[in-house]
Amino acid sequence: MAKKPRVDQSREPGGYCALPWSVLDSQAYQSLSYPAVALLNELARQRQGGDNGRYLLSGRYLATRGWRSKDVIERARRELLDAKLTLPATTPARANSLQDPKCQHVNKNRRLTIG
Repeated sequence: MAKKPRVDQSREPGGYCALPWSVLDSQAYQSLSYPAVALLNELARQRQGGDNGRYLLSGRYLATRGWRSKDVIERARRELLDAKLTLPATTPARANSLQDPKCQHVNKNRRLTIG
């Protein structure tokens, strides 16, 4: 007898991203502007699992995703950093990047407190 496929054919193909309720309910998240929330969603979309927290926020890349203004991108990036929902890139060569969004690190050991 043939094995059943492991992929559920009734689901949409590709990945997904989930924001924990602890993030959505946090004061830091609720105080974000719409561009900052949209940028956080862009970061969640870029997560591949094994990418070691490398995210692209360059105007050239985000233009392919519908972003038009580098100033809006920069303001949203700074807002995410100020709200402590992301970490800055660790190398100067990646100045237009951010590390993993902090909400991705919420797990059973609860080493991170958001909000």
